[in-house]
Amino acid sequence: MAYKKVTTTAQQQHFTKAINACQRSLLKYITYHVRSPDDVDGRVEDTLLEAYKAYADFRGDNCFKTWLYHIADHQIAKYYCHRGGTH
Repeated sequence: MAYKKVTTTAQQQHFTKAINACQRSLLKYITYHVRSPDDVDGRVEDTLLEAYKAYADFRGDNCFKTWLYHIADHQIAKYYCHRGGTH
């Protein structure tokens, strides 16, 4: 999948503002699902990176937080898939 780059300063500012608004709840969400403190930060970073890459395609059909949690769910699933287990 090719990603569009977040190009404008306004897009970057909007993305940063949206992330800041839900960063704490995202951390709690991922912590609950991953449960390994050593792996939580990596999943948060992966989620934020994927969200940044895909942000130019975010249409706003859903709430930003819902969209971000959907990305987090994919990162959590990849985490367990690579570990060879379930949570």
